[in-house]
Amino acid sequence: PCTYNFLVPANMQAVQALRALEEIETKVFNDSVRALRVKKLRREVERGIRKYGIVDSPHGRIFAYEVDGRGNSLLMDDANLPNILSAPYTGFLKADDPVYVASRKFILSSKNPYFYQGKIAAGLGSPHVTGNFKNMVWPLGLLSQGITTLPTASGKKESEKVLKMLLASDPGDHLLHESFHVDDPKNFTRPDFGWANSFFAEFVMTKHWDYPALPVPDRD
Repeated sequence: PCTYNFLVPANMQAVQALRALEEIETKVFNDSVRALRVKKLRREVERGIRKYGIVDSPHGRIFAYEVDGRGNSLLMDDANLPNILSAPYTGFLKADDPVYVASRKFILSSKNPYFYQGKIAAGLGSPHVTGNFKNMVWPLGLLSQGITTLPTASGKKESEKVLKMLLASDPGDHLLHESFHVDDPKNFTRPDFGWANSFFAEFVMTKHWDYPALPVPDRD
């Protein structure tokens, strides 16, 4: 359930979906009329995000999670995708966008009500868990953080930190789960959560790591 009617990260992803649809209508179906309709809608949604979704806060100008267009906003981020943290991943903006950088700093801090920190991990949680969700970090949130780091020395260090936290969350079944307690990886939700595991594979395959190359096995 939403507090306000305009969910900013979902609309960010909608902008990218409309951009892809515009390309399909233009290059595949050669339908310039429909492509123009899609383009107009995409621009309208993006203008709405830029006009209403960016708010002045004690943390600077940042993206709100939800707004109502009347000055009310909800400042938080949720581990579920799409979230604000994943905006560079979905292609809405670049990871060095000033508003995104300020938003990221807020999101990955105790000022975000759904950021939890403990002995095993520090990252985004979510209220969308049955029972007590506090201090439960989601691998999806950690992966959103790790896959959107900048290609700098500090960004690489942050990605490696995320990787270590994900590996430390293994309760013994060698899988990622929906969420796990920041102090106890054996306390987790959903034993089978393919989304997190597939996202982990993408994270590992798309980042540049300083680990030695593995030997190529003999095909024979």
